[in-house]
Amino acid sequence: MTPRHPDHDRPLSPAARAALRDLADALIPGGEGMPAASSVGTHEALIDRVMAVRPQATPAFAALLERLAGEADLDPGPRAATKRAQYLRRERPADFSLLAGFVVGAYQLDDRVRSAIGYPGQGPSDVTFEDETGYIAEGLLDQVLERGPRAPGI
Repeated sequence: MTPRHPDHDRPLSPAARAALRDLADALIPGGEGMPAASSVGTHEALIDRVMAVRPQATPAFAALLERLAGEADLDPGPRAATKRAQYLRRERPADFSLLAGFVVGAYQLDDRVRSAIGYPGQGPSDVTFEDETGYIAEGLLDQVLERGPRAPGI
């Protein structure tokens, strides 16, 4: 199911997706064995997956895209998208961070990208006794140990 636009019970508009496509390519143009963001569908199903797992940030992201889509209508094309991304980075760092976080998150969901960077994905790993004692010695489990055991059924 496609995540819904937070203010309008509808998916991202085609104009917002087109603006995202151009902005994503401005951020991740591809090269040196890496695909461009649009070539892996960052602006399509992958962004929908990111929006589904970041529901608290999705309303602000969708609103930003709709605003940027309006600007893209006035000045379309990849060169203009690059200028918009540079403007956001310089003048609106919170918006740039939001955009970049969603784009990079979507990009790294693609199998070709993960393969190109040598990331096999998450999987199970064994924890040894030495690992556990190291975690305790470093204080990484202090909060858990202070909390104590949980009551049955919780």
